[in-house]
Amino acid sequence: MWKLIYIVENRRLLPYELKVLAGFDKAFITSPFDKTYLDENSEQSNDHLIVIPNGIKEELLSRVNKFKELRENWLVFLGRMDYAPNVDAVSYFAKNILPLLSKNANVKFHIVGTNPTKQVVNLRNYEHVYVTGFVNDPYEYLEKAKIVVAPLRFSSDIQNKVLEAMALGKTVVMTSKAARGIEGKNGIHFIVADDDREMTSSILDLLTNERKRREIGDNARQLVEKKYRWDYIGEKLLEEIGELLR
Repeated sequence: MWKLIYIVENRRLLPYELKVLAGFDKAFITSPFDKTYLDENSEQSNDHLIVIPNGIKEELLSRVNKFKELRENWLVFLGRMDYAPNVDAVSYFAKNILPLLSKNANVKFHIVGTNPTKQVVNLRNYEHVYVTGFVNDPYEYLEKAKIVVAPLRFSSDIQNKVLEAMALGKTVVMTSKAARGIEGKNGIHFIVADDDREMTSSILDLLTNERKRREIGDNARQLVEKKYRWDYIGEKLLEEIGELLR
């Protein structure tokens, strides 16, 4: 239901977004995908619309290897668990992907995040599913995970939860909708999988291939260090503002 609501609301919101955009000399957006969407649906030039991505906390980069991944096959999803796209993502994963994985591997799916809805809490009734609710240090779960998953089926903007996992050197398996705001390459910085069997096979492959997990995780961290540090983003923002003032 929420997926349909988001589609309808996006169509209603577009004319207003384009009207507001036309009223500014320069505007900023966090996702290159969202910029392309506005460009394709606009009748005016949007050269003044500049992509400035979100950044990650500097402390995450200093935490790498604070906790080593467990021998157990932990799969972790991190996010606010009263947000409709996150609720849909973990429900889909628990009901569609986890049963397929469990036929071939002993896995544990940890759903980490504040304010889990009743729908999310009820996922505890499924075998191998753990719902934490609020935890003092959610990044500890990411660090202990063998794989971080982001099976979002509808979303917008850049996904901070994915960037945070990448900053910790983790391999993220996600849908193309979760990946579309991030300037990385499938198979190098993360793994993209959009159907049940593709996601299942990708996760099973990574669970048995530590070298591949570490290689993709290292690439992911390097990408975050290069593109998504606040000092880099801040410099880019100041350059754009300075150009406007000149």
